[in-house]
Parts: sequence; C-alpha cells; structure tokens
Amino acid sequence: MSRLVSIFSEQKVLMGRPSHVPPEAIVSALTQAIDHLPQCLEAHFPQYFVVGAMQEPRQVLVLVVRDDENQEDFAQKARNRVLEYLSDPTPIDIWVMVESDPMLPAVRKATCSIGSS
Repeated sequence: MSRLVSIFSEQKVLMGRPSHVPPEAIVSALTQAIDHLPQCLEAHFPQYFVVGAMQEPRQVLVLVVRDDENQEDFAQKARNRVLEYLSDPTPIDIWVMVESDPMLPAVRKATCSIGSS
C-alpha cells in the first residue's frame, strides 16, 4: 500500500533522519523500484512531520523530478512501481518534488538518499 503526500504551502513541515532505521528489505525494494523510474533524479527516505496535521512522524519516499515533469503522471507511475516491488504491506508515503521545490534543501539535509538516481 502507498499514499501520495500533498502538503499545503501554509503547513509547517519538519524533516529529518528517521528515528528508527528502516528494514533493509523495504529500502532494497524501494531502491529497485526507483532504479526503474528514469525520470527520477533523486530519491530520499526521510522522516517528516506536518505540524498540526499529524499525530506522529512518518517516513516518506521523496522522489525528485525535473520542473517540467508531469508530477501527477509520474506519481502514479512511481506508486505502481513501488507496489510491484514491496512484498511488505507496510504503507509507504510518496512525495514527488520538483527540483525547484523550496522543501528540497531540507530533504537533502536529512541525508537519507537511497537508490542510484
């Protein structure tokens, strides 16, 4: 199962390294899925928390694409690809970002890059 993440500009988002190391099987499956998404420039698996909207932090698969990429189409392709590779029913949040997204520096600062993108 996976969910696509949408954040509104007025929401405060905290981003960082996960409090628990994700299972290697999940990271491996995500890496394999990402390797089959040529439009993906970068992939990260940080923990995020939306202040006032979430009860607890969650990990999110952040996929970075070019500014001119159709994010909705890519998000659907990414979701389908991730579901193909995950055997664990653990839900994975997916957040597609463009290169110019103002949140991208915070994602990179979390140093949770995965895959060979």
